[in-house]
Amino acid sequence: MRWIELEIVVPAPPEEAFPWVVEPGLLKEWLPQLQELRPRGFLHHRPVMRHGGLRLGLDVRVARVVVPEVIELDVIWRGVVGRSVLEVAPHDDGSTVTWRVGLTLPPSLRLAGPGIARELRRVVRRDLELLAERLGEPHPDVAEHPDDELDDDVLGPGEEPSGPAGPTTALPEQRSG
Repeated sequence: MRWIELEIVVPAPPEEAFPWVVEPGLLKEWLPQLQELRPRGFLHHRPVMRHGGLRLGLDVRVARVVVPEVIELDVIWRGVVGRSVLEVAPHDDGSTVTWRVGLTLPPSLRLAGPGIARELRRVVRRDLELLAERLGEPHPDVAEHPDDELDDDVLGPGEEPSGPAGPTTALPEQRSG
């Protein structure tokens, strides 16, 4: 799995910031691409995201929650396997929100890895800026981590991914209506 990581400082303590990263009603305030959030059982959701002309029906399971510090989500969309980790830590008079996104791309998407990484980084950056604005930060500043690995997720012809890639369960195709 290859990772990108971004963080932002928000003017709210962790106990005030954490609900913004876990409560469905608040998620829609700072994740403009979230169209629907369908519950599928305990700690299992089927969010529908829109990105440009794409409508993505994701399968999301909560892997771990430590209130008010961290939520880890396992995400599957077709052959793409991902993990999203949002951490909220105390920082001066507020909190630092760190968002890590890891992806394992199927062979059919590996060549597009650098482009996917750039777009994912752009979207996560904008989402964190919106979160900070909702929490009262007038000029949010997102910090990027130079050791992000997602750009390296490109394999040449005949190369095999290193390590286990995890499950690659394909989800049924979503029709836009």
